[in-house]
Amino acid sequence: MLAIVLLTAAAAWGVWTYVVPHTTPTPQVVGLSVDAATDRLRELGFTVKLAQGRYDRQVPEGTVLRVDPPAGTELEEGQTVTLVPSLGPPPTTLPDVTGLAESKARTTLEQAGFEVAIERAFHDEIAEGEVIRQSPSEAEAPFGATITLTVSKGHAPVEVPDVVGRPEDKATKQLRDAGFEVATVEAFSDDVPRGEVMDVSPEPGAEAPYGSAVTLTVSQGPEEFPAPTFTGLTPSQARAKADDYGLVVRFFFVPNTPHTVVISQSIAAGTTVRVGDSLTLFVA
Repeated sequence: MLAIVLLTAAAAWGVWTYVVPHTTPTPQVVGLSVDAATDRLRELGFTVKLAQGRYDRQVPEGTVLRVDPPAGTELEEGQTVTLVPSLGPPPTTLPDVTGLAESKARTTLEQAGFEVAIERAFHDEIAEGEVIRQSPSEAEAPFGATITLTVSKGHAPVEVPDVVGRPEDKATKQLRDAGFEVATVEAFSDDVPRGEVMDVSPEPGAEAPYGSAVTLTVSQGPEEFPAPTFTGLTPSQARAKADDYGLVVRFFFVPNTPHTVVISQSIAAGTTVRVGDSLTLFVA
């Protein structure tokens, strides 16, 4: 873009004509995006050249970091203005914090110059509060970049197995194999045999936290029942049978006998008894 100013000088041999070029000051484009700066300079008639970018912790990537010649320099149309783009913050060693506790991982990254964002997810093996993974996971990342940590919420909730009607020992094993702790309460039942599970809490099919307690209600059988017979049993067999019925037994060992078998009992078989009742067994 040229404005032509004609200067005429009289001379003895004729007329001289001079052409004086028009100049334009370069605008301030530092801080603009490279694209916006390029468009602005070209609109003013300048040629734009991009120099090799440089890292800078303050100036975002893709933004003009420096310009040559500097703003305000008078240039003629078509002259070249060189832009130095920012490459953003320089790469910095990124610590590997997987497996660390969340607080330790956060401190480690922040001290290295990074921002930290937290996501949470269940994990069947990594303990609650520990870092499962980080993103990005490369050895280097731009200084000040945000590192996303996925922190374990612990094991996912587990469905409570249906163990109603199973013997207490088998029900307990099944629940422990599924990851639960087991608590047991007892209750009388006229319908459910002694030693079988009557009820489960939380109810079967519900999801409960892994490692939480599941309570089994185990039948004690009827509150009242006919006394069983113990005659013919060894003392150890008799005690085990009494435990099964919830009865308390005492032994009277007949003198001058081998003490190997129950020969009689203080409460006759078939007599109505209650859980917790006591009886004496005579052993000869």
